[in-house]
Amino acid sequence: MRIGLAHEMSNPAIAARPWSELWEDHLWLLCESEQLGFDFVAVEEHFFARDGHGSAPIAFAASLIQRTSSIRVGSWASILPLHHPALLAQEWCILDQLSGGRTFITVAPGYRQHEYRAFGLNPRTRPSRMEEGFELLTRALTERVVTHHGKYWDVEDLEMQPPPLQDPYPVWGAAASIPAAQRAARHKAHLAATSADPAVYAAYVEELRAQGEDPARYRVSLPFSINVTLEEPDEVWRRNRDLVMHRWAEADSYSDQYGDGAFNFGYRDNPDTEARYRANELIGNPDQVLSVLDSMRLSINLSDVVCIYPPPGVPLRSEAADSLRLLAKEVLPVIHGWQQGTA
Repeated sequence: MRIGLAHEMSNPAIAARPWSELWEDHLWLLCESEQLGFDFVAVEEHFFARDGHGSAPIAFAASLIQRTSSIRVGSWASILPLHHPALLAQEWCILDQLSGGRTFITVAPGYRQHEYRAFGLNPRTRPSRMEEGFELLTRALTERVVTHHGKYWDVEDLEMQPPPLQDPYPVWGAAASIPAAQRAARHKAHLAATSADPAVYAAYVEELRAQGEDPARYRVSLPFSINVTLEEPDEVWRRNRDLVMHRWAEADSYSDQYGDGAFNFGYRDNPDTEARYRANELIGNPDQVLSVLDSMRLSINLSDVVCIYPPPGVPLRSEAADSLRLLAKEVLPVIHGWQQGTA
């Protein structure tokens, strides 16, 4: 199994810092993770967010591949319908060549309606744009010359040079629902699950088999906000409570805008706001963290743990770095020894 980091690069008002200093600290910590033995790093994507959440993963990936030598670098996740799929493919092909074949891309339809409107797009076209975009992206990453005549994109004899260095190039499809998991399988992408519901994984496997694919060839990831600590978890929670509450309240403000489960952590099912936000944070000693990860590994055939720690505002070079060092020392070797989804 593998474990890596995904950072959102947010700069919330309650802990605002100069942008360049904040980004440099994020890049430092992501590069430090290579020395600690993590397997991959990734940057999230959003547009025109209040706190700058997920700005420009291409720019950060370009910087990361120049500062690292072996760790994999990718996006988690690029909002595919808001890009020209062939251009997005071309950009990641270039990054793959520059990195020596260390990149990957995760694609998602997004869940914030204002992003679509900002680009002059009807948010209700999101599913069809995602479906067509997924097809064009995967073709652009595998074919040297692409012709595509669709509803949203039209290209004729589009030459994809340079190609990616990796063949096949690793593409992940984000999914919080059964239809999204089926979509990832239709396009023969690895599953970047954002739901631990076994039904989502089961739908993915069923669709892979319907496509004539062997599920054993595909990877499955799940995100966790993991804070490995020798302190009492409640003490850590009290110290960072306001930052964590802000993080998930910001996410909650966009919860399930489309009514299709694309982004819904069940917030509406639990009236206790603090309890449900606290439940999103996996805070504990190494044994406690491993116990949770092990149960998830077995329930959805997990192969990759995406660590979305720290919440924005937690000091990156002190508290966050200390937590990741402890994770690397006590948790990472165990995860590396696990096989995908097996006891």
